Amino acid sequence: LAMVLHQMSPAYVASASLPAFLLTAGAAVFWLFQVTRVKNDAAKLAIRAWSAGITFVWIGLSTLWLPWLDAQKSYRSMISDLQINLPAHYDCIASQNLGEPQRALLDYFAHIQTQRLEMHKTITCDLFLRAQDPARGARTHLIIPGSGHWQKLWQGHRPGDAHELFVLYRRAA
Repeated sequence: LAMVLHQMSPAYVASASLPAFLLTAGAAVFWLFQVTRVKNDAAKLAIRAWSAGITFVWIGLSTLWLPWLDAQKSYRSMISDLQINLPAHYDCIASQNLGEPQRALLDYFAHIQTQRLEMHKTITCDLFLRAQDPARGARTHLIIPGSGHWQKLWQGHRPGDAHELFVLYRRAA
């Protein structure tokens, strides 16, 4: 199971958490107690078994599987890799196709604020960050702000996500 989870989310590092295990085990005991408590009334048994079972499943998912889900969907590792590859000195970063959630996470994790090319057509930044769908490949129209040549500095994506690619360019001198 650990190998399958690692293949699905390469950033996930398996770890055991005693509080999470105890909470899930307590939920399982609660479910067993609810199911075995009512013996004569089938309607009450069905309602109790269903509601306690749903509660058990949600507690199990939120305690035991949440670290894996976080590793699968988090931008943290991708943004820290981007931050490592930023030049020591730059004026500003223009961006294209970044949604507000991605821009907010860039600011939250790395204090990077971008100027949206969609809003300001005449940005003169020396760095340019673009989000794209790799499946669309060369069919997407690349609009890079300003004139001059650009060189690719970095390319990355979230672990386990093949539908969103981020590329950082630097204006060539």
